[in-house]
Amino acid sequence: MAIHYATSKIVEAPDSTNTYTFDSSGFGATKVAPHWIRWVENTAHVGSDGELEIDWDGEYPADNSPLCVIDLSAAMSHIMGRQIAQNQTFRVKYIQVSIQNHNDTLDNSESAVFNGRVRWYSPTHHRVEAYQAFRKMWKAYYQSSSAHSLFIDPDQYATQGEYKGLRVGLVETAAGGIQQVPYQSRDPFTDIDGIYPNLQYIFDAYDEVTIPSVDNKPANALWTSGRTGYPEGIEFQTYLKNAGANQLAAQGEPYQVDVDADVMCGLLAVNFTGSSTQSDILEGLFQDEYRISITIGVEGWGGDF
Repeated sequence: MAIHYATSKIVEAPDSTNTYTFDSSGFGATKVAPHWIRWVENTAHVGSDGELEIDWDGEYPADNSPLCVIDLSAAMSHIMGRQIAQNQTFRVKYIQVSIQNHNDTLDNSESAVFNGRVRWYSPTHHRVEAYQAFRKMWKAYYQSSSAHSLFIDPDQYATQGEYKGLRVGLVETAAGGIQQVPYQSRDPFTDIDGIYPNLQYIFDAYDEVTIPSVDNKPANALWTSGRTGYPEGIEFQTYLKNAGANQLAAQGEPYQVDVDADVMCGLLAVNFTGSSTQSDILEGLFQDEYRISITIGVEGWGGDF
């Protein structure tokens, strides 16, 4: 079966709009694409244009590290020219993370290494059950006579009625009031945290009502992440060696791997946990910035839930 490859830079910070415009370089005039990879944790290391800076001590703060969310349903909708719903499993076969220089006032003379992890939820019985329960309540709420007008109210429903299906984000963040994916739905309920529904919030709420124990965790010491469990994932490291002023060539090595992953709702998170370091003497004098490019190979999707 053919694999669809979707590639994008992480181009803007969390307060970005749902779409971005880019030069298609020979494939027509300026196009508009869904912003299907976006930063969802706005740290001091992420610039307003999506550029990423190294961390001086080599390890980003665990509670505030650069984190982005990938929405494959938005990417595939753009590639296929039709709306691809989120409520299905996306079969991912390939992942690549690479570094590119960012063209700004800095000189791009320094090299950089970034490491991190890619995480996703594969569909399991309890995860699907949790999602279906929320989706059923969400549809019933917006179909009620008192809330029907909110469905097309841009202040209440992010898609202005253009996308009638439920669209959720993935992770819990410190800034809970941002859209993690294009046209993310509003959350009308109080038992799910945040303004916008995310799988992590939905799963946490499900675990709280299905595990009647201390701190909503099972007593079995080998099973402490709730019925919905901990996400699947892989670790990565990628680097870019800039030549500097008096050398002949640069060198780069993207992280790329063949995988066989069933990704629930087509949502993945890329979390940058550390980087190369620079001498404290150089801090404040210059700090190169780098664009992160991500490529995902999708074999197909299906199995509505």
